[in-house]
Amino acid sequence: MILELEYKWTLPDTCTFSALCADEMLTKLVCARHEIDMLGRYYDTKDTLFQRNRGTLRFRKENGKGIACIKLTREKSGASALREEYEVEAEHLIDGLHKLPDVGAPYELCIQALDEDMIYLLCETNYHRTALEISIPSDSEPTMAELALDAGVFCRENRRQSFQEIELEFKSGNEAVFHLFCEQFEQHFHLIPQTRSKLARAMAV
Repeated sequence: MILELEYKWTLPDTCTFSALCADEMLTKLVCARHEIDMLGRYYDTKDTLFQRNRGTLRFRKENGKGIACIKLTREKSGASALREEYEVEAEHLIDGLHKLPDVGAPYELCIQALDEDMIYLLCETNYHRTALEISIPSDSEPTMAELALDAGVFCRENRRQSFQEIELEFKSGNEAVFHLFCEQFEQHFHLIPQTRSKLARAMAV
């Protein structure tokens, strides 16, 4: 299990991804940059098993590599969220559901979702991610985070809606330093807190 601590925002009309990436506040912190094409499919059972458990079941292709994932929300407040995250490489969703308990995912959730007559596709996300690994200075150990700039479309029942968002995810180091940086980052770029997940917004299309 990974505890995923992240902030999500949308950009104001006065800022663009390219302007954000070129800003000195960010450029001096970037350690590496990765470009990833992502196709995500979200699922639930007919009796809303994952929704009832504040969970998400997703199968995503990342530059062609299959990843099955279960997320369970622990805390949500404004732009920030804390979730349990379990993920494995898999050929397809059912393959992933067989493997997920091996990395700590709740066994009962996986077993119930393995009933293929019960599970169904909710929606899709298709987007490009620019992922920046950043090192946030602190008085103690460096605090590492990933800044993801996502742009693409939500798809549901043949309806499509474009989106852009920013995610800043804690990787290691001092959580207090990370939270403080997120506050400063939001204020510096006048970012708008995004209180809804990709799944919630895709379901509203």
